[in-house]
Amino acid sequence: MYFDVHNSIHIKPDNDPEKLKSGIGLANVKQRLALLYPGKHELIIRESAKEFFIHLTIQL
Repeated sequence: MYFDVHNSIHIKPDNDPEKLKSGIGLANVKQRLALLYPGKHELIIRESAKEFFIHLTIQL
């Protein structure tokens, strides 16, 4: 299975209390992929100034 997605990046305002914080979502995704598809997946994440690009391959 191949899955590609891209998402725009929106700059948080300076007064946003979570501006410098990162969520746990990506860490959870990586951990779950490692548990469910060990050695059978590839997750590539690229970031430009304006977008995130994600490519996920899973051998089913």
